[in-house]
Amino acid sequence: MLLKEKIKISDDIKQLVKKYGKNPDSLLKVLQSVQKSFGYIPDFAMHEIERQLSVSSIDIHQIISFNKFLKRKPKAKNIVMFCNGLRCSGDDQNEIINEIEETFKTKIGETTPDGKFMFKFTNCLGMCHLGPVMTVNDRVYREITKEKALNILKSI
Repeated sequence: MLLKEKIKISDDIKQLVKKYGKNPDSLLKVLQSVQKSFGYIPDFAMHEIERQLSVSSIDIHQIISFNKFLKRKPKAKNIVMFCNGLRCSGDDQNEIINEIEETFKTKIGETTPDGKFMFKFTNCLGMCHLGPVMTVNDRVYREITKEKALNILKSI
């Protein structure tokens, strides 16, 4: 993060503290405002909030982990989900997951370094007879193979 970005974050948080008050009760409002500005809570913003509100980093982490709408990492442009139901989670899916993690240098649950994809598991999608199933945003892909999955993702 560049120095000018840090200065802007620091100034923005100073304004939020002035607006909401310098007390622990304003922590959630400040975090929500930072989230709205950046789409997530940057590390530097967390340190500035800790410093300017005189709250512990543990308090900040607890609020962020409890509130699912607060994100610690930037949101990916595309959310890719793999069905984790019994029919879909067999050996074929393991091959697909291994190939995707290797190709995109990202583990399930993480966002790719370029911010293009986030890969994650989801509960059964109710398409057991069509598995393995993968969704990209709201589009469903059925009977995927590792080749088919890679071709779909590379075309996005």
